Amino acid sequence: MMRLANPSMRGFTLLEVLVALAVFAVLAITVHGRSGDVLIQSARLEERTFATWIAQDGLTEALIDADLGATLTPGLKVRQVYFAGRDWEVERSLERTGQPGLLRVEVAVYRQQQDGQRAESPSARLYSHLSVREPS
Repeated sequence: MMRLANPSMRGFTLLEVLVALAVFAVLAITVHGRSGDVLIQSARLEERTFATWIAQDGLTEALIDADLGATLTPGLKVRQVYFAGRDWEVERSLERTGQPGLLRVEVAVYRQQQDGQRAESPSARLYSHLSVREPS
C-alpha cells in the first residue's frame, strides 16, 4: 500500500468533488433560468416605455391643438406611428364630460405585430382632460 509522504497533504475525496459539482450545477441552472426571465422583463419594460412616450406625445398634440384654438370634436382618431424600429397604432379618443368646455382625452398605444395586426391590449394608455372653447 502506498503511503503519503506528508499525511497533512490530502486531497478531496471523490464524494466531496461530486457534491461540490452538484451544488454548482444547481446554482448554474437557477442563474441561467433567471437570466432568461430578466431578458423577457427588459423587453416588456422597453415596449411599455416606448409606448408611454408615444402616448404622452398624443396627449401633448391634443393640448397644443386646444391651445392653438383648433376645433376638437369628440370622436376617435387612429394613426400609425413608426418609432424605435417598430410600428405602433395610436388611438386618440375625445369625449364630452358633464362640464361645458371640458373634454376627456384618452390615448391608447398598440404594438403592431409581424402579421400587421395590432396587439389585443394596449402597451400604454393615458388619460387627461382638456379645457376647450365651446363653438359659438
